[in-house]
Amino acid sequence: MIFIEELGQVEYGNKGNKARMGLYKCPQCNSKMKLFHQNVLKRKGDVCSTCVKVNRNTTHGLSREPFYEVWNNMMGRCYRPSTPQFKDWGGRGISVCAEWHDPKCFQGWFMKNHITGLQIDRRDNDGNYEPSNCRFVTRSVNAENQRTRSDKIGKYKYVNWSSQSQKWKVVYKGKYLGLFENEDEAYKHLAGKIDKGI
Repeated sequence: MIFIEELGQVEYGNKGNKARMGLYKCPQCNSKMKLFHQNVLKRKGDVCSTCVKVNRNTTHGLSREPFYEVWNNMMGRCYRPSTPQFKDWGGRGISVCAEWHDPKCFQGWFMKNHITGLQIDRRDNDGNYEPSNCRFVTRSVNAENQRTRSDKIGKYKYVNWSSQSQKWKVVYKGKYLGLFENEDEAYKHLAGKIDKGI
């Protein structure tokens, strides 16, 4: 905030407290306002509260675009543990390619490939969200492509049963490390990779 003029001690609250006030100007919208000096010093930003709200809502300006909900849901499934579907995506090592972490990059791919009424789908259900593994399909095709749930529950973290390949899959912090016939063998492979710093 840009200081313009000292306005002296001003009473505030109902206890007769006083504090120094000044006239300030927002460097972004040029609006002038009377503010207590102590509040200006505490404030981390250098613009008024109205500009902060506008900036927060227009960080990328894409949230109302049709693709954005698809992108946001995809990121939630892979990276937000609070999302109900996280355990079946991010929880088992499914990630989004680095390029698509930028919503504008995903928007380009979406605009070239999307057809109204279709849903995003991964060809390989054990693969990540990336251009070579994603397509748009009808709801029924998407439902058919769901992975088969298995009663096989792994005893090791990062080692999960893949119903599609009928093998134990190792994914560590988003890195695919292979498929194995035996769960213990898969874990030994993982442990060796961790020891070597992967």
